[in-house]
Amino acid sequence: MKADEHQLAAIHHGTGPALVTAGPGSGKTFVLTHRIQYLIDHLGVSPEQILVLTFSKKAAAEMEERFGILCPKVGKSVTFGTFHSVAYRILGRFDRSGFRMLTDEERIQFMFETLEKIVKSADLGYLLNTPEFAEEILRELSICKAKGLPIEAYSSDIIPKEVFIRIIKHYETFKNNRKGMDYEDLLIRARDLLLNSKEVLNHLQNRYRFLLIDEFQDINQIQYEICYMIADLHRNIFAVGDDDQAIYAFRGSNPAFMKRFLLDYKDCKRFELNMNYRSRREIVEIAGRLIAKNKNRITKQIKCNEPVLPTNRGTVTRNVFPTKRAQYEEIISLISESGPKTNKTPVKTDSICILCRTNEFPASLLRALEDSTLKDTSDNVQIMTMHASKGLEFDTVILPDLNEGNVPSPHSSHTAEEIEEERRLLYVAMTRAKKHLYLFSVKNKTERIAPSRFLKDCRLKFSDLRRFILHRHR
Repeated sequence: MKADEHQLAAIHHGTGPALVTAGPGSGKTFVLTHRIQYLIDHLGVSPEQILVLTFSKKAAAEMEERFGILCPKVGKSVTFGTFHSVAYRILGRFDRSGFRMLTDEERIQFMFETLEKIVKSADLGYLLNTPEFAEEILRELSICKAKGLPIEAYSSDIIPKEVFIRIIKHYETFKNNRKGMDYEDLLIRARDLLLNSKEVLNHLQNRYRFLLIDEFQDINQIQYEICYMIADLHRNIFAVGDDDQAIYAFRGSNPAFMKRFLLDYKDCKRFELNMNYRSRREIVEIAGRLIAKNKNRITKQIKCNEPVLPTNRGTVTRNVFPTKRAQYEEIISLISESGPKTNKTPVKTDSICILCRTNEFPASLLRALEDSTLKDTSDNVQIMTMHASKGLEFDTVILPDLNEGNVPSPHSSHTAEEIEEERRLLYVAMTRAKKHLYLFSVKNKTERIAPSRFLKDCRLKFSDLRRFILHRHR
């Protein structure tokens, strides 16, 4: 792949802070790996002084692998890691208090025992001392810690504030007595170590003179503080992200940190990767109309690398069905049509992914996909949530149940901020498609089922669509 002018400008950035806004399919991993190569080969930076932070083990491993292919002689000298793995290394070397990481099972068990104790000692009958309820409380605790909030400042969605505080204090005491630490504690303790030890902070600042951060839109308060402190001495921080793809508010992430970055680093250089090399033109244009409705975003105009040709049109299908069953039958039919064309020689089909808002998906469709007549095809088909699709791409993407009460989710549509996050989630799902995108919804006045409001935001035109079908009862 040859770098375009925008990618090249970002790669060849000198020293000092830089923010790269990278739209879907714009080659951000390409830019990051070639940026590291440029630092080493052209700016004379020692590989040992480069730290690359990501948000998942998979992303860190993939980037390290791609850089290893690009620069096999120095690949292992650059530090690639998640925020948690790097925090673990820091504490492992400099923290002498002694701790052990708790497993998810241990955390749930500790919280379960805490709830059991509190329910027995007080008249709090609405508390459910079940593992599922314990997991829900832990989820809220994770958000509280990720945002850097004291427990007293957090308002629970499921129980009164004073009860939440009481539960968490019991849980923290229970956990600390066993010298246990969870993933949020890991980041907080690493942050506090940097705040309280000038020696440790100075060591890390000189050890990692160049800091690169992938998926910067997913950063939370504690992670931002850690990055800011490490980069504060040399100020060589290179952040790459897309606020339009920020979909992890439930983990404490906030796309507002991209705007804060510009305020904290007023001499920051801005680069925009605005060319989508993944998706066909209609997909890019329709997704662009959708996300443009969000107000709290860095304005950008994503373009398509594909030339304007009559044969390129018609990659989006918008279908409206009278019932969910009719919708699922169409999905099965669609998958069948794309399957092998002969019993003798299997024909390799394009990758197909059905993206759902939640894990709850009709058992009838899953059973149909496992039917023997679709067995060869279903090996080619994946079903996952919209959140799980982040960072992936498929030739064909099918988005079913684009209806009010599902997209946006009724649990995440109380505020303008939540609606914008839901719109971003649909944007992410749509931009996973390379060749074909199917937008399916149900319209049934009797059952009060209406298509999602987001479909209006797309401003779908007949010229955009391969077909727009309003299915009738058969």
